[in-house]
Amino acid sequence: MKQLLTYITCLLWIWAPLLQSAPLSVFLGGGVITESSPPPVVSTNISFTSSTAGSFSGTTSPNIAYPETLENDILIVVLAGDTATSSSGTPPTGWTKLNQVEHGTTGNIHIFWKRAAVTPVTSEVWTNLLSAATTGIFAALGYRGCITTDSPIDVGLTGSQSGSISWSTGSITTTGTDRMAIGIFGGDLVSGISFTWGAGITERIDYNNNGFGALTIGDILVPAAGSVTMTTAPTISTTGARAIYALKPIPAS
Repeated sequence: MKQLLTYITCLLWIWAPLLQSAPLSVFLGGGVITESSPPPVVSTNISFTSSTAGSFSGTTSPNIAYPETLENDILIVVLAGDTATSSSGTPPTGWTKLNQVEHGTTGNIHIFWKRAAVTPVTSEVWTNLLSAATTGIFAALGYRGCITTDSPIDVGLTGSQSGSISWSTGSITTTGTDRMAIGIFGGDLVSGISFTWGAGITERIDYNNNGFGALTIGDILVPAAGSVTMTTAPTISTTGARAIYALKPIPAS
């Protein structure tokens, strides 16, 4: 009897941790422990994917090349021209105009967005978008991880930049966490101009069409809601059009 009690005590000592932590299903299922991983948490970070840039000459219908996309990626297209031509025409299907930003009478920028479809489009002619034949440039940028319904724009601000070697987008206030702020400067800028963005900002576009339009675009991930200002320094003091937008991420799950 003493040996039996010793044997039972040893068994209880070995199995006690399992008895305390294992669910009832372990014992009902014959003592087999099955481990299941918790469901993955969807990342809330928006990421830049890729970009394209190019020029157009003396046309009302610029041909825009797009970066590669997956379904629900957000595309941003910006046009800059050598005249104050209006983008009063209708953009291709799926595109929404955000703003036309003028600086004086010598140039402006036009900004559009679109949510990518299952079947990607590599390029399109934006037929009769511009009100007069224009020479200028375009840039197209792709972002992944934005909300998949409704407008991805959290908040935005546009304006005219006065002559300076220190440019600022002005301040926006984001309404939530993990926004991607995109800063845009452009217009009829001089040939050879280049830009240096502020701390933490990644330059995505720095394109110049020999004085017939120039664009610089940068972005920065903003982890907390609050005030955001983006700055860049051109190599030559000049005027321009400016804009800043914040993209909304997929909500965390």
